[in-house]
Amino acid sequence: MTYNSHVTFIQSNATRFTRRLAFKLPQFEVNDKDGTPTPHQEIIGWKHVTYARFYRDIISSAEYWLKTLGQGPHMYSSVIGLWTSGMVYRDFVHLFGLTMAGFVPQTLNLRDCSVEIAMEYFKLSNIVHIIYAPTAPIEQLKNRFQVHELIDVEQLPLVNETIISSPFSKQENGDDTVMIYHTSGSTSGKPKLVPYTRKWID
Repeated sequence: MTYNSHVTFIQSNATRFTRRLAFKLPQFEVNDKDGTPTPHQEIIGWKHVTYARFYRDIISSAEYWLKTLGQGPHMYSSVIGLWTSGMVYRDFVHLFGLTMAGFVPQTLNLRDCSVEIAMEYFKLSNIVHIIYAPTAPIEQLKNRFQVHELIDVEQLPLVNETIISSPFSKQENGDDTVMIYHTSGSTSGKPKLVPYTRKWID
């Protein structure tokens, strides 16, 4: 059985609504290293991103992470830590790209937790690789994990969408985990894992 997902939704829209607007990205005079505006910045313009462009960026991200993290049966469905603010276009592109590449991103909001909680959280899934936003305090994690800094979308190599054969599209088990999120930790003081399956997303 084939399931719909966030990836197939964008793929479909990129074909049906090629020029339709998917994102309006605010442009600021100065951004911090994480890509978010510094305090009290005024919007000086907008950048329009169509569904076709968003899908192309996702494909480029998928290809980049397949080359960076490796591919093959030993990496297929591997859980990859993703530690970002979740507030900028780049974060969405890489979240979708990792999924398209056949990995299972385990997300953590950079603004919600300390390094100690992040380390404990990522250990729960026996994660080997962590992908992090430029402002993440990653030094303490380097001895425990293999770490990779997120790159800007503009730095991703452009690829032809026919080049990549997405392992994600071949998954047909509804119980397969696609992404892993977490609770706020407001009850116990620590976030708990919340796996999202293909069946649930569909």
